[in-house]
Amino acid sequence: MQNREICDRELAAQNTIIESLPIQVSVETTSICNLRCVMCGHAIGDVKRLKHMPNDQIESLRPALKVADSVQLHGIGEPTASPSFWKIMESGYINPDADVNVNSNFTLLNDKKIDTLVNSHLKLSLNVSTDAARPDTYAKIRGADLQVVLDNIRKVISRRKGKYPEIFMNMTLMRQNIEEVVEFVELAHELGVDRVFLWHLNHWDDATMAKYKIDRDGWRFDYAEQGLWNYPDLSDRYMNMAVKRASELKMPLYLDQNKVVFFNADGNAETEHEIEVPSSDVSVKDCAYPWRWALVTSSGAVRPCCYATKDVGDINTDSIADIWNNKIMQSLRASVRANRVHPVCEGASCKFVQQMPKQSWLGRLGSRAREVLGV
Repeated sequence: MQNREICDRELAAQNTIIESLPIQVSVETTSICNLRCVMCGHAIGDVKRLKHMPNDQIESLRPALKVADSVQLHGIGEPTASPSFWKIMESGYINPDADVNVNSNFTLLNDKKIDTLVNSHLKLSLNVSTDAARPDTYAKIRGADLQVVLDNIRKVISRRKGKYPEIFMNMTLMRQNIEEVVEFVELAHELGVDRVFLWHLNHWDDATMAKYKIDRDGWRFDYAEQGLWNYPDLSDRYMNMAVKRASELKMPLYLDQNKVVFFNADGNAETEHEIEVPSSDVSVKDCAYPWRWALVTSSGAVRPCCYATKDVGDINTDSIADIWNNKIMQSLRASVRANRVHPVCEGASCKFVQQMPKQSWLGRLGSRAREVLGV
């Protein structure tokens, strides 16, 4: 039986001890970035583990990469800056049938690197983090030149010989850019990209958001104020306009499935287009990630998804297979099955946790229980 079939069976049964390896593997090939985007920890010096992933860590992930259906080669850093990213692109370690996804700012590419991407023979999707349709807005949010990004998008599209690499553009929505979202869809269509992704800022706790106050180009970014949860009607109106425009242009549009997209109950009244709108009526028991997804940071720490707030293991000391069934992962799966927020997920910005009461069951057990579980 294939790894995917085993995983699906174990997820359906809600097993806490499983035979399968994760079917989705995220590898943070670097935590170093050349940009300082205002909504990112790099902008406030909050990323302390600055390093490229060593090649021996990539070697240790081969068993998981060989059976994964989906591989992501990005994290908090810019993957195209990392030697290990280019090694893994040419290594042959990845399941040839896997969908391989890379989020990049697209500012560091040259002709040689573009040719490597185009000739990778992988089912490669390059998701370009752009966040604006206008150069001045892009400069405020990302502190770089939008034209460089657009030129590199055009080069990749003009050089590819078939479907791959697919090119996507994504936009992290905030008060500063929400009124450009329709222009963003139109820009993507003009460039000939394959899909547009839209998602909101993460709704962190107040203490975390308070750290993000950044002055740039005569503009002050205040994370808590920029969150569109403060402007639900405005956000829903522009999101509906974007959905409608994408439908008119036949531009595939993906709305974040892990966070609330429309704030009002009738906010998606106009979205009877062929676009999947995520449901906000969910809770922890609906989360499949502890059975499906493993994220490995550039330092070797493992988390069950990109939203988790604590580590569940370290590939420097244990194999990915051992971590996938250790006591923390077993207790995490048991918590999901019981519809309870586990300490690994406390404070997570995903919709599964955000829709739950703020105080988790395991959080009330006290320090001894946490010590036993290793969290």
